[in-house]
Amino acid sequence: MLFVYVAIAPLPYGEITRGGTLTLELFAFTTFALTLFGQPRLARLAGVRLTIASLTGVAILGIVQLVPMRIGLSGRIYDDAARTLKAFGRSGPMPRISIAPAETWDTILLTLAYAALFVSAVLLLRSRTRRRLFIAVFLGSALLQILIAAAFRDSDRIHGSFVNPNHFAGYLEIALMVAFGVLWREILHYRDSARRVVERARRFENTFMRISLRVVLWGTIAAGIGLTQSRAGIVVAIVVTLLLLVIAPAHPRINQRRLSFAGAGAGIVAAAIGFTILTVRQQPIIRFLGSDPRDPASDLRLTLWRLSIDAWRNFPIVGSGLGTFREAFRRVQPRDFNFYVEFAHSDSLQLLVTGGLIGLALGAIAWIALMIALLRRWHHEQRREESALLLAAFAAMLSLTLHGLVEFNLSIPAIPATLACIAGLGWAASHGDEEDDERRQLRLVT
Repeated sequence: MLFVYVAIAPLPYGEITRGGTLTLELFAFTTFALTLFGQPRLARLAGVRLTIASLTGVAILGIVQLVPMRIGLSGRIYDDAARTLKAFGRSGPMPRISIAPAETWDTILLTLAYAALFVSAVLLLRSRTRRRLFIAVFLGSALLQILIAAAFRDSDRIHGSFVNPNHFAGYLEIALMVAFGVLWREILHYRDSARRVVERARRFENTFMRISLRVVLWGTIAAGIGLTQSRAGIVVAIVVTLLLLVIAPAHPRINQRRLSFAGAGAGIVAAAIGFTILTVRQQPIIRFLGSDPRDPASDLRLTLWRLSIDAWRNFPIVGSGLGTFREAFRRVQPRDFNFYVEFAHSDSLQLLVTGGLIGLALGAIAWIALMIALLRRWHHEQRREESALLLAAFAAMLSLTLHGLVEFNLSIPAIPATLACIAGLGWAASHGDEEDDERRQLRLVT
């Protein structure tokens, strides 16, 4: 079920629909229940319990927001609604912190679904065979999305099954970082692959083919991001890739050959970037040149962020209710601001308005704790393939962190759900290969 989910993730819930989120939740909770039924090794969750507890804390905050009580502005909103309904002979709703209880309940279920997918991935992807198959399914799905979107595009910007090209770029950023992990794993192994082949020509052919296929894979996904023409997506992809080229060779295991690996990685990624440029040509550059950074007032995001801060001030501690940004924003929206606003175009601001300082703190703890845990495990991991996957999971989270400063990717269910699976994949890799352990024990017994 986990493999099926990651294959079809963008299809039913690229758009924000109740049917799509319900499908995601059913997949997540059923997979989680079946995983626990198999009596997994829960000790694998030891290093990420803070993240799981914080995510659960966000869901508990949402439940508290649904408890009948009258607090601050939320109480006055319910009083106003009761007076209006009374004029029509109807009783008012029960006062709560959340100003849209149905939306808060949906968000609680989604948050728990993300946690369930993360835990399931950690417990299920316990062998290299499973992890490799999972990566193949995920990257295959992403490539299929790109090819279909490029072949049947209805505008200059491709968007796949997502409504907004920027969100498609956010989804592809996850795939790009996993593809980098696959490529870096091959760079770490290329000498070993070469040693297994005696003849020079065959050695060159073996090494060249293996690396070339991974270069094309990375370049195709990067080209997909370029074809979305998402300015933030392109900048984040470039920045994080350059950062990985600095971080990856700093691993203690390759300390003696750091410069050679850094040079090899930079050269190969440069070739992949060249492939990407040849594929997308000048289209993303034209969109960058089309924006005028000297006129920030022309960008609606700045106005949205300012008004979002005003909305947060109305519900500073516990927020307006998870999933209620639209309703909270309406109270501060100027009459001449003629837009239907559902999202803050900033993941952190979105959580600040709907969860208040408590919600933002819980979300930050969950996110930062997991990123630190992945990076620490990568630093201590001696196995090359596993270290590459840990680095890829960290990079995927870092990409959406940076992109989330100006976009609302985490409000599109397919993206955080897929990220939860990839983060779980990385953490599962840090516990080695259960199949290898079983074979080792069998040899000892023999």
